[in-house]
Amino acid sequence: MSSSSLAAASASAASRASTPGMLISSKAASPIKATVLPVLKSKAPTGMRDTTLMDVSVSADTSITKAKGQKATAVPNQRAPAKPERPRATRKKRPATSDVPLPNIKNSKAIWRGQVVPSYIHFVATLDNPWDADSTGEEIDALQQSWSTAFPNHKHLVTAGTMIYKVAAQWLYEWHSAVGKRGIAAVEWLWKERGLDTVQKRRKYVATHLRPRFLCMYRDDTNGRGAFQAEVLMRTFASYLSQCNPTTGSLVDFGIPIGGLGMCAAAVERGLLLYQTGKIQTEDEQKAEIQAALDKGNTTLAEELEAFYVKLKTFSEGGWSKPTQDYIKVIGKLSEGQWKGIIKAGMKHVKQPKGLPKTQEVEVEDKRALMIVDDDDGYSGDSE
Repeated sequence: MSSSSLAAASASAASRASTPGMLISSKAASPIKATVLPVLKSKAPTGMRDTTLMDVSVSADTSITKAKGQKATAVPNQRAPAKPERPRATRKKRPATSDVPLPNIKNSKAIWRGQVVPSYIHFVATLDNPWDADSTGEEIDALQQSWSTAFPNHKHLVTAGTMIYKVAAQWLYEWHSAVGKRGIAAVEWLWKERGLDTVQKRRKYVATHLRPRFLCMYRDDTNGRGAFQAEVLMRTFASYLSQCNPTTGSLVDFGIPIGGLGMCAAAVERGLLLYQTGKIQTEDEQKAEIQAALDKGNTTLAEELEAFYVKLKTFSEGGWSKPTQDYIKVIGKLSEGQWKGIIKAGMKHVKQPKGLPKTQEVEVEDKRALMIVDDDDGYSGDSE
């Protein structure tokens, strides 16, 4: 359902180095490399999968069915043989930090969680398709670089079969899920903030602020100024900034998080579409709409409704990869000043660690004060 403006937009993200054995370079055209993303310089099966439950139902054994009219004969002093126990379905253990071969040094777990994982997620967030971490063939190299930068004296070869990769990929999966949840929470905040407390008001907002201009993505959602700086989007974008905080100086610089912002925009769109009728519909209500279309002989509408409700159910690659990439095509046009404004607006919703020294808090605030917010009135498009 992509509009002409989004379909015509081209991503402007700079190319990445892909030569085997070489470090992945920062985005050559990254406008916020020095001013917005202070980072440490490095010295050194894709896609989401849907899992379904196995069918473990057991059919009744016909051998124990008694013949009609046959009476059971009691056998004294004899016990029936014990029934064999059914094999229990084992749950596959999720990869955990405890599985990672961390070096025996102080704070190794904190370094893993605070530097390696965030740098890896940051790399994925710079991609044109953040749903496919290896879409450029550089995923393993990026994770290797993240590890080597954080643990320069503890060399470890990263491959797709190592626990370093498997655990990092699990963190990435959980981050995708967190973005989807944050998008819904941000929309619910919007209803309270704007006093949109009735079905009619919410339905009208969704109808007027998504297609065709997607005003909901602007800071000024009436006049369409401040592209991709809407408060509802910034609250969602904080799910990226909280994980990959650019003010810590601990990230390997892989470029601008165009993919991260695009994914957050898709999460907000999903949150709004969940309320397109003014409230979140139950599964029975959705089935009733589909059945009503069938009763009228409109099978095409019934199929479209069914596909739409399946898409809304989960925030996953199957339903939201294309909307994400369509947003990214426009996000790639943002200027340096606009990115500064986006980072500044998003950081307002990032909680600083409790143990952060007061002097550091002041320094971070001073850096934010230097950021310039530019208006943009050129965005118009359809995410699908």
